[in-house]
Amino acid sequence: MKSWPIIGDIPKLLGNNRDFYNSMAKYTTEYREPGILCFWLGIQPIVVVFKDEYVQEVIGNTKHIEKNMFYKFLYPWLGNGLLTSGGSKWFKSRKMLTPSFHYNILNSFLIVMQNQSNILCNKLDEMVGKGEFNIRPYITNSTLDIITETAMGQCVNAQDDQNPEYIQSVNRISDIIIYQSKSPWLWPAFLFNLHPLGREAAKCLKYLHSFTDKVIEERKTLYLESLQKNSDNKDDETLGKKKMAFLDTLLDKLHEGEIDKKDLREEVDTFMFEGHDTTAAGINWTLYFIAAYPDVQKKLQKESMIYGESEEVTLSNLKKLTYLDCVIKEVQRLYPSVPLIGRLAAEDFKIGPYGIKKGSHVFVGIGPLHRDPNVYPDPSTFDPDRFLSEDNDRHPYAFIPFSAGPRNCIGQKFAMLEEKIVLSRIIQKFNLETTQTLEELEPTFDLVLKPFAGVRVKLSHR
Repeated sequence: MKSWPIIGDIPKLLGNNRDFYNSMAKYTTEYREPGILCFWLGIQPIVVVFKDEYVQEVIGNTKHIEKNMFYKFLYPWLGNGLLTSGGSKWFKSRKMLTPSFHYNILNSFLIVMQNQSNILCNKLDEMVGKGEFNIRPYITNSTLDIITETAMGQCVNAQDDQNPEYIQSVNRISDIIIYQSKSPWLWPAFLFNLHPLGREAAKCLKYLHSFTDKVIEERKTLYLESLQKNSDNKDDETLGKKKMAFLDTLLDKLHEGEIDKKDLREEVDTFMFEGHDTTAAGINWTLYFIAAYPDVQKKLQKESMIYGESEEVTLSNLKKLTYLDCVIKEVQRLYPSVPLIGRLAAEDFKIGPYGIKKGSHVFVGIGPLHRDPNVYPDPSTFDPDRFLSEDNDRHPYAFIPFSAGPRNCIGQKFAMLEEKIVLSRIIQKFNLETTQTLEELEPTFDLVLKPFAGVRVKLSHR
């Protein structure tokens, strides 16, 4: 077996989240040829793979489905939900929740996404003629309203709140979790809890859990009222089961005794976070590139005329937005919302010529994987035309913005529909401009890859 390519400049990796992102980009470029590297964090070796065939070895089968030790830092917040769980617990949750993302159910969400997008555009309308502004908070608020109204059945009206405490708490707990994960001296829970960051994390978690509990209780009240009115709640229109499938599925399982209240809240916490933050990041990155590339914007505006601004969105007219689909995918290639995913090696195995021991902590570098020059010529260049036609020669694991294999993202179709609807509505109504350079965006890895400086755009009416 080959000797390991090992990096040793750990201080930069342990710097701020922008340093971490930049250092990882540097090292994966330097070790592009082997497509794998290792570094030591304390006494723990960390393996990072970013070559398509190696990535498949890690996430392409059911053997290595356990998340690695770094996901334990999410437990106080998300518990043992679908993102963090493994083994029989993960299989049970995945099987239970998959029907909630059926084609027919997603179709029923379109009107909610459209209505919330229209509210967003009304908010953005107030910024026309006021010069450049940071659009990121507007997008984040809208995605929070979309996930709560669709999956949870209770819209929190974040778009009417200029600075929702839930989003502030999510941002802060994400920062703290990343800091703790890079600080071995804070790994023991009792030491972290004594640290000022531990106490701050406890305050954030108290609010986040109370917020989730409130959403659950409000929906549960409607659920129980419906059961009283109609014992066959599957056909009850007042419950709106088809529309609010995710939380109602969990309430069904709770009512039937298959899960307990703790299980329910863990899944809701997970989907509240993943359902708004990752999608918001994807939309924000895409808006930057639309504003920065006028030719791309013109093509998108022309394509968006397929359906009118007042016309109801359907799956059939969304499928016609093929160039928008290419733009979204190219942005996902350059700036995937989750650029690193972790696994725990379930057994000894080989990745190419390198031996991996059972119990090793392995990361798949989606960001560097998507910038392999052997797969994507001139990989740092924004070029949506790459996705105009299906590249049959491309390895199936060379483009995985929603992960891949058995633990791929359960909500990827939901996310793509949401991005298309929100972006197409903005494109229909506004011209976007920006003077912000790509370097000024400063990508930062806070659980989700975000532009640290926000996205500054100038809007005018079309």
